Amino acid sequence: MARFVARVQNQLSVVVIDRGRKLVLAVMSWTALAGAVAFAALSARSWVRAVRYWRDATAPTSVMAFSRLLGPKSRRRLECGCVLDAVCLSGLTLLLLGGVWLPPAGSPAAANPVALGIATAGLTVFLLGLVAQISLVFWGRPSFVIPKHAKGEFREDPPRRDATTSGP
Repeated sequence: MARFVARVQNQLSVVVIDRGRKLVLAVMSWTALAGAVAFAALSARSWVRAVRYWRDATAPTSVMAFSRLLGPKSRRRLECGCVLDAVCLSGLTLLLLGGVWLPPAGSPAAANPVALGIATAGLTVFLLGLVAQISLVFWGRPSFVIPKHAKGEFREDPPRRDATTSGP
């Protein structure tokens, strides 16, 4: 993770703020800030679409680019679990927001524990959302991310045995 953060923070802008005799070194990655703003906008749009879909079955959902590689049933499960798209985008937003105030690799500036915590939480949220999406595609779990109006599409009830056809 440290190498990834170091790569993201190659283009740093160092701002020196004069507060009396004490100079405060504020390290900010404008690249990470721009990425965080972009992912925040995508995340907000994704959350709005997910909430609309949960309320209305006819509302359009977000379609992921790699969903074309999946079968029709897996693709439909992924579309119905569009909440997980919003979770992943929110995690990336947090990761980049935390990375904005992390010092570059080899910098004499002290690491900000709050920024590191936010970046770690963002990475955790993203990875949990990604694992949940993969699980939803292959096994149909977790089912709580699929709205009630769409759960009937994926239910596979075992065939019922009639009392008249059983036995010799």
